[in-house]
Amino acid sequence: MKNDVEKLKSHWLEYKKTGSYIRLLIFLEQPLIEAKELISSLNIEPFPFRRLIEFAVSSDADYWAKLAVDWLEQGIPVDEKIAKAISLMIEEKRTSQKTRHRAFRLLKGFERSNVV
Repeated sequence: MKNDVEKLKSHWLEYKKTGSYIRLLIFLEQPLIEAKELISSLNIEPFPFRRLIEFAVSSDADYWAKLAVDWLEQGIPVDEKIAKAISLMIEEKRTSQKTRHRAFRLLKGFERSNVV
């Protein structure tokens, strides 16, 4: 576990230097509650949860998009930018059908809650 914590800290520091969300994708491999605990214990707040999810959903890798959808289902709220990234992911069929269907449900929930 200590090696994992050091690895995550290293990725955070690399992100701070480069601004590249690629360095933060590894955080998605933890359930959201565990990731939040690690982030808090490492004093690496504020953590860009929503921008990381937007980045992962926008990638061509189903693996990262699936993990981002996991975090959304675990409690990260969908915002306009994430909704747009999800919509594009679904339209372009860049991920598995299962991931797209899960993301579609989240997108519809967001759209219903934002009807004026």
